[in-house]
Amino acid sequence: MNPERHGLKPVTTIAVLTVVLGLLQVPFAKAGSQIISANPHPVTPCDATAPPLATIANNSKIGANAYHTTNPNPTCTVTTVTSSAFPSYDKPKIVSSDGGDWNNMDALNWIDTIKNAGAHYEHYERYFDCGLCMTCAQGGCPDTTCPQRGDKINDINDFPAGSASLRQKLGANATRLLPNGTLTRSGDKFHWTGSGGPITLMGYSWMGALAGLNFDIDGYLDVLQGAGINFTRVFAIEQWTALAVDGCSSPNVGNGLTPFSGNLTSKWDLNQMNNAFFSRAQQFIQAAADRGIVVQISLFEHVGLEKEGYGQSQGSPYNRDNNFNGYLDYSFLKNKEAPPDFVDISRTNPGNANRRYITEVVSRLGAYDNVIFEIMNEPKDEKWTADAVRSWHEWVIMALDTEFARTLVTAPAPKSQSVVPGGTAVFTVSASSPFAVSYLWQRQPTGGGAFVNLADDGRISGSRTGTLRIAAASSADAGSYRCLVTGAGGAANSGPAGLTLLAGGLAVRDGFGAADGTILSGRITEAGGKVWTADNVKISGGKAKSNNETGEWRLLAGVPVSLNSLKVAVIEADLHQQNIGAIALGFPAGSPVAIFEQTENSLWVEFTRAGLLSLRKRVGGVAATIASFDMTAIGFVSGNTVNVRLVYRTSPSTQADVYINGIRRITNAKVGFTPSIQYAGFQARRASSSAPYSEADGDIDNFVVTLSAQ
Repeated sequence: MNPERHGLKPVTTIAVLTVVLGLLQVPFAKAGSQIISANPHPVTPCDATAPPLATIANNSKIGANAYHTTNPNPTCTVTTVTSSAFPSYDKPKIVSSDGGDWNNMDALNWIDTIKNAGAHYEHYERYFDCGLCMTCAQGGCPDTTCPQRGDKINDINDFPAGSASLRQKLGANATRLLPNGTLTRSGDKFHWTGSGGPITLMGYSWMGALAGLNFDIDGYLDVLQGAGINFTRVFAIEQWTALAVDGCSSPNVGNGLTPFSGNLTSKWDLNQMNNAFFSRAQQFIQAAADRGIVVQISLFEHVGLEKEGYGQSQGSPYNRDNNFNGYLDYSFLKNKEAPPDFVDISRTNPGNANRRYITEVVSRLGAYDNVIFEIMNEPKDEKWTADAVRSWHEWVIMALDTEFARTLVTAPAPKSQSVVPGGTAVFTVSASSPFAVSYLWQRQPTGGGAFVNLADDGRISGSRTGTLRIAAASSADAGSYRCLVTGAGGAANSGPAGLTLLAGGLAVRDGFGAADGTILSGRITEAGGKVWTADNVKISGGKAKSNNETGEWRLLAGVPVSLNSLKVAVIEADLHQQNIGAIALGFPAGSPVAIFEQTENSLWVEFTRAGLLSLRKRVGGVAATIASFDMTAIGFVSGNTVNVRLVYRTSPSTQADVYINGIRRITNAKVGFTPSIQYAGFQARRASSSAPYSEADGDIDNFVVTLSAQ
């Protein structure tokens, strides 16, 4: 409990941003999933009795193998690859169908085949390659309703029309994964936190999701989550979409990102990493984790090294005509040969660009628990010898393994926050490491530019600690914030967190300012004229608790609020649930201490001792549940303190979201009526009709109400 929060007074809202770093808790414990996959893609025609890259697939450091079937090749069908002809090597087997001209019925049947074989499904090429350069050269997409150029995915309307049945089939066969779990592997099975056994991954993929800036990450992942799909694959060095978003022959350089600094026009510097790319990758992976989706990221792209065209080797950062570093030799690329300086440079020059790239990948993405790191897409081809491919894979495995072992400081991207003018923003990084760490907070102005180191100046404090506080926030403070955390094992940026200033609004923060043991009842007027109403509330340790008493609903307190012309009402508090039946937080109608269940036009969130959180309403004389979430699914046990935030919006329709510990668990719930936003408050219900309340039963802390136009 922060002593500054004890006083009951009108203050601006405090946005508390917590970044929990997935660091090592004890020496040698790992952070992140750290699963490496290979793509031992057979050369056409494939030999069903011995996949050409078996020496890679059987490597002890490889955690999964992905096989891409081709068309038309009866010896390399989905059925063949899922059979014992293609060994699993005691590892999960991932299958995709790369035949762009196969029909939907085939794909639907293959999904059943793959599920029944205990394998996993990666993608169906017909529905991700539309508009990419290979397809452009072939005269366009097989489905004319497909979004052109692969660059516009904002919502379900941008998906190919024919893919609806495929998404439905994938979702029906996929295991529903809890948000923000951990992917692990045991033998040839994948597991996920809370799933209770082996899981099945079913994927829909758009390879340029990271590279194409016109690609809406949340819109795309929302569609996958809505269908029940739990897997997607993206490319890191992706020329097809990144450079061909406006057509194959005239790349729109501004719409694409690669891991390297620079672009096709100004040339790349392969020794300098591109922060914008890795920040976007963090955003994508975390957004997927929030939705229970596993991300397979392909670190290197073979096709972009061997074929001509802007979307391939002509536009590749590895083409020496496009970089300042003098490699690769374009003559090898045109002939589809493995360039010696690409394969061999890793052994002869430990400080080469690819090594720096892998270090950055692990530093920025290695702590995420929902990632599979694929070494290279389809590495085997006619002129890439098996020895060259094997040598390259072994080197990448070594580099990844080395970085996994020593990277002790990681910082997943935090969520952006909003405060009203004059408010206090608090950003907190909770680092845990076997070694000491240091902190340095930085800010990037709205609109871009360089991140600038912050320094304490009275209004800003904690710039060299794990907690940054910005008091009296104004529009000049808007922008992106990140923390550079440095330890013995390396350094990592937390990724950007936006600070947005809301237009206007009212904010009230908890605080009963009376001394411990004081019993508050009736009207309480604090400095500034804010009037609370309380009914037998006891102050203890700076928190509001119920006094020993009887009555079904107690611990009643409220404060007047009014939306007027504003559109959003937010109420938030830390709720401690121990022995009582429920704690409720919301907007009572009629009076500040009206009981939610018994008062018409009330809207509230109710949190029970058993861990069920429900969005509730009373309208038409009946109290009813709008939506609910079982918090035991995310590890809640009785006695925990949980931060709960209810966001009610009047426009474009009456909807509500509920956040638990900063993660949205109830989304766009239709309220269905217009609640009376006249008061905001909290209350608790006894566990039984005969048991009185005690201070140990539960309490309320850090109560915040914000009204705004946004």
